[in-house]
Amino acid sequence: MTRPNRIEPTTALLVILTGMMTVTILAVIYLVAFADPGPIGQAPPPGAPLLVEPEGPPRCDAASLETMTCPPGHYCNINTCVKIEKDPLCGEGESCRECDCKTGLVCHHNTCMAQTMVEEVPLICQEDENLSKAVKRLVELCKTRKADPNQIVSTASCSVQEWEDLALNDKDFDLMLAAFPNRFAVHFPIGRPNLSRRDWPKAADREFAIGQIRAYRQVLGEAKQIFVIGRASPDGDPKHNHVLALARMNLVSELIDKVVYEGMTPTERARKPIHSRSFTLPTTRPIRPEKYDKVYLTNPAGSKSLNLDPLMAWDERSLKDLRTKLDDKAMITEIDSPEYSKLLNAINRVVLVIPIPCTGDEYEERRNDLEAAAAAAGGGP
Repeated sequence: MTRPNRIEPTTALLVILTGMMTVTILAVIYLVAFADPGPIGQAPPPGAPLLVEPEGPPRCDAASLETMTCPPGHYCNINTCVKIEKDPLCGEGESCRECDCKTGLVCHHNTCMAQTMVEEVPLICQEDENLSKAVKRLVELCKTRKADPNQIVSTASCSVQEWEDLALNDKDFDLMLAAFPNRFAVHFPIGRPNLSRRDWPKAADREFAIGQIRAYRQVLGEAKQIFVIGRASPDGDPKHNHVLALARMNLVSELIDKVVYEGMTPTERARKPIHSRSFTLPTTRPIRPEKYDKVYLTNPAGSKSLNLDPLMAWDERSLKDLRTKLDDKAMITEIDSPEYSKLLNAINRVVLVIPIPCTGDEYEERRNDLEAAAAAAGGGP
């Protein structure tokens, strides 16, 4: 008797798995081909899982103006709409080279500072264009002495020696100083002050000079810097003349201090330091009588005149004699005459005093500072 063929277990399992896979494939094909997805936009049935599409930045096409449009507040950057971010505002003490300062602060010396902490440009330097240009020219000269081109420089940045060197090397230095109003000149007798003994000035001479300088007290007190330039006549020994010029410069500086600090307490004096730059100039380039009045005594055109006398001496007789000779237009052009030579020596025995009302690094309002101030006050730009 023959026994029926039996299917191996392994073969049977393979047949079953093959059948299940066939059924699954047929079911997927049916769903794809014949299943009804339902109306577009219809909400999924209750209990069905929600399909959330991942959100990305809006797209744009930068190839043309028509297709590069982005939503408000965005701009097209390499085919992607990017949100426009507001520039950050800088706080007090932070650099404002590339940002605006927060409300209530101003950008000064590349730093955000409180308005109360900055020194504004004096009104005289805002109103007098020639004076403002002269200050800027002094600043530019001072910058040539600084190694760092990014350093913030003012007329107060250079030392006495640096200003003396600049005055010696710049042939137009005197003309530049002529742009400063309310300067004056103190003239000295021959050989005074005496270098070997202290018998001059007498009390009367000293008081006469102080009385003349006192007329300039307000100008000197408000100056940010004062040039006190000592000179000597071209005749005589150059070394001796240099020492004389130093002595004259120091004496006038002492009298300026006395006038400015007159009646002040030590505390008031400490709050109001006098920033003098005192130096001497050699006699190789003497002041010429024919140019003296215009360059050294006359207030520049457009400046606010205080009607002060810029010509000073140590007694009334010397002052009157000097003024008479300077007013003699015929004599000051006769360069071969003995009187011209005497006047040339006389006007070079002098200390020139130039009050400088601004330093060139004070705060000037920028446009964004004005707008911020207007916005804070509730107004428009």
